[in-house]
Amino acid sequence: MGIEKENAILEKYKTGLEFDAFSSFLTKLGNRESRFPCIPAVHGQTQNHFRYGFIDDRKKELQEEQMASLLKE
Repeated sequence: MGIEKENAILEKYKTGLEFDAFSSFLTKLGNRESRFPCIPAVHGQTQNHFRYGFIDDRKKELQEEQMASLLKE
């Protein structure tokens, strides 16, 4: 778990739920015919301003702790 840039995510998660979610997000950002994405979102992605993190644990108490940890990074 941790905050990562796009390239690190694509390298680390080559399959699975994280890869599917991230790929879907990138596809949505790259779709110029859709009303979403907004211009600032596309700009932020192309300028590598975004950081991504995935929460590992399914238990609610641990999810809250992991989210807090991600936000501190």
